[in-house]
Amino acid sequence: RANNPIICCSNQAAFSFLDLMELFQDKHLQQKRPKTSYKIVVYKKIDVNDHMEDACMPIKITVHVTRHNKKEEDVTEEVTFTLLPCPIDEGKNSVSLKHAMEQLCDQFEIRSVMVEGGAGILSSFLNECDGGDAICVTVAPTVLGGLGLPSLGGFDALMKKTDDDAIEEAPTPTLKSIE
Repeated sequence: RANNPIICCSNQAAFSFLDLMELFQDKHLQQKRPKTSYKIVVYKKIDVNDHMEDACMPIKITVHVTRHNKKEEDVTEEVTFTLLPCPIDEGKNSVSLKHAMEQLCDQFEIRSVMVEGGAGILSSFLNECDGGDAICVTVAPTVLGGLGLPSLGGFDALMKKTDDDAIEEAPTPTLKSIE
């Protein structure tokens, strides 16, 4: 289980999730003598300099779950996670990966990420986020689906545009070791 995971999502998804958490807590409070009780605490950061940016600030959520035992002492567990609302890149109809990466770096001091997915996800990440300093790619055989997409989008993601719109080839990744 991840320790304090950060979930990148659209602004709309983040606020819909918060609405569902509130409905869940309200419904649970209506129960008489439940075996389990929940307390949900939400911390929302705000940008004191630019309130327009507040919608994209992290939302830390802690859920306290208490199991009530008749013969033993109550047991409380806690789960904490953070929603990271991101603007939608309208051209691609997806979360702005560039914004997500900037927030992970600025707000959480995260300097490395693991991107898990297929060729489309990896290509999008490499195209939008300039690939980073190092890339470790695992290629696995197709388990589900048809022929799938070419690995790394046919390596198009490893091509970089220069200021004058010319395309130059990025350094070719090399395999350092196999474990």
